Amino acid sequence: MARIVNARTLAQEKADRKAVERVTVYEDGIKSLHSASKVDFAVDVVITEADWFGTAGHEKNSQEMQTEKGRIVNSNQFDREAAARLMPRVFVDITRQRALLGDLTNEIATEMNDPNYPQNVSVKQMYGHVAYQREVVGSGDSVGMMDRKSGEEESFKIKIYAQGDEQTLESYLFEGDTDISRVNKAVAEADVDQRNHDVIGPIVGANYGTGTDPQFQGKETTAGKTYEVLLHKTLKKALKKLRALKDPLTGDTIQANQVSILVNSSDRDAIAEVVEGLVFSTTSSGNPTMAPMGKIGIDNIIEYNHGATHGLIWNEQKLDYPGVEENVAYIFVPKVASWVATKRGLTMETGPGGILKMERADSKKIWYRAQGKYNKPFLGGAGGGKAGTGYVVKIELPKDA
Repeated sequence: MARIVNARTLAQEKADRKAVERVTVYEDGIKSLHSASKVDFAVDVVITEADWFGTAGHEKNSQEMQTEKGRIVNSNQFDREAAARLMPRVFVDITRQRALLGDLTNEIATEMNDPNYPQNVSVKQMYGHVAYQREVVGSGDSVGMMDRKSGEEESFKIKIYAQGDEQTLESYLFEGDTDISRVNKAVAEADVDQRNHDVIGPIVGANYGTGTDPQFQGKETTAGKTYEVLLHKTLKKALKKLRALKDPLTGDTIQANQVSILVNSSDRDAIAEVVEGLVFSTTSSGNPTMAPMGKIGIDNIIEYNHGATHGLIWNEQKLDYPGVEENVAYIFVPKVASWVATKRGLTMETGPGGILKMERADSKKIWYRAQGKYNKPFLGGAGGGKAGTGYVVKIELPKDA
């Protein structure tokens, strides 16, 4: 049975395996972004249950956050010890909230973590080494060494994504003291939205062409067939097109050992049934009947309509984190030819405000992460590469009458 992937199922999977996510806090903060040598402390956050809000763990963590925040606010000067106790609790909350949102990065791309990445990363670092095992006599002959230079002669940039929060005397007096957990929720949503946009945005925004384009599969329109039969035929043809694509680097037909399909939630259930071969046909008398048509080799059905903050207003700007539209899908080979290079995961900086600016003692916080992406060979022709190459095909789905 194809695996259903969405925010809820990912949270449950993490809880089932008691996933551990390590959050590292750096002693010199932003000043040490170029290296990983000054680690202050690390927090291991264990995902023990799929839910967070309303649980005993969330209640306890929230109370502790408010207690430490109160110490900071009521102190005559910035209380660094209280801030040090607060920070791990904040990251527990953010990490648990992120787990509820469905970060799809590792469902689509291969993520590689290295705190020593330079600003411009060579694509060769993403590709694996190449070795050749050949026959030797075993005495006096040389052995061929591994080639560490495979891949394209290109580079991509590590970018810094940041967000901040500030509370002034005005906002405190007239808007009330902001609940930390609400701030953390906004931080988690912004971070996951950007992460998903990095891997999904290029897929839904690529140019796939129409008609007989190697990376486009139109909907099946055979007259007299049920919606389920048309959907089955469409997906089967799309899978065949995917498996016929060429690798941009080698020119050989790609290996599709695992296949995923990115869908809108409105199409998920029908696709899940059809992939398992549960297809209804119509008899000559017009009555529906089961018509076994065989399973389709799709392993993961990934559901993504849009980001959590898509369409919301931030500083008079409408946020845009698009996903998959209805009656459209993208079938692809996951974790191949698409990479995310993470130099630093989500990191928080906090510090005292300024009395002359009417800022509160705990007023300033920023969160940032440093990562880059490279997906040119994954998109292939749809991303401006050679036609007929790539690891993804766009599908126009038939509509249910």
